[in-house]
Amino acid sequence: SHIYNRGGFRGLWRGVTAAQTRVAVGSGAQLGSFRIFNYYLPSQDIRERLHLPDTPMTLRIINAGCAGFVVVAIMTPFDVCSTRMYNQPVNAAGKGLYYSSLITCMTKILTTEGPLAFYKGLSASFFRLWPHTVLHLTLWSTLRDQYSSMYPTLREM
Repeated sequence: SHIYNRGGFRGLWRGVTAAQTRVAVGSGAQLGSFRIFNYYLPSQDIRERLHLPDTPMTLRIINAGCAGFVVVAIMTPFDVCSTRMYNQPVNAAGKGLYYSSLITCMTKILTTEGPLAFYKGLSASFFRLWPHTVLHLTLWSTLRDQYSSMYPTLREM
């Protein structure tokens, strides 16, 4: 109610464009990198070097872990921008005082603080996003394979 009282209905949606962009970029990074790692990583070579069991689940977990690093690297700058846009003070009309858009926010951070400022909170991002990515992609891949084995005509989809 505090947010609504200060910013009205529009105040409830402040920063939503940054959040939408973050989710879109993150989903693309997650699924795209997982697909690339599944395709290009030489599974037998990796398993032999690390002395891991020769199972499809092992490869899924390794590929999902690699994809998790990509997701963290790509999403953290958007997390920083989203947080700053959510937490900035607003004027009487409910407009942000520091940033008017995601592009403005990114430009100001880059010019005033440098590129490393986009990775403030990297460890928190890692401990939040990496386990989620590994669990999500491993489970999704396992269920997809089980489903396609039950319905072979859908395998190519």
